[in-house]
Amino acid sequence: VYHREGGEDIWLDLHVVPVRDALGKWSHFIVIARDVSERKRAEAEKLEIGARSTAVVENAVDGIITVDERGVVESANTAAETLFGFEREGLIGVPIRQIIPISDLNEDAPLIQRYMDSVHSDVSGMLGELSGKRWDGTTFPLRLSVGEVKLGGANHFTAIVHDRTHEVELEER
Repeated sequence: VYHREGGEDIWLDLHVVPVRDALGKWSHFIVIARDVSERKRAEAEKLEIGARSTAVVENAVDGIITVDERGVVESANTAAETLFGFEREGLIGVPIRQIIPISDLNEDAPLIQRYMDSVHSDVSGMLGELSGKRWDGTTFPLRLSVGEVKLGGANHFTAIVHDRTHEVELEER
């Protein structure tokens, strides 16, 4: 980083080439400096956006789970860990069907297919009210909505899981 007199910092990419004289001793250096400040600012901004996105997901009240095309959990936020009673590592790699059993679908019709069918019928990704299964085997009512993201030519899905336990208790009163 080069500090200009006006106080502005400039990121420089320096290439130094030593030059020898006729006797083979170092006589001087040639320095090529390239201003890479814009690239550094863009990198810093990208890191901040990533950190902000991570903070939003990690501090969300509802569980957020990403799932691949096969219905296997790829990632989960802290709220999902709490809802399902799993450590994050215990959620990753399990079929979503293990934590959100869907009894009205047969095994040949995975959750993701139901999502795809609902999108094509303009239900806008809301799969409705289902049950979640915790690590200890207990169940709880949940509302599930799913969104699709295409990354690297593959479909990935983001499931937002809202715990309805309190709502159901109020409805039953």
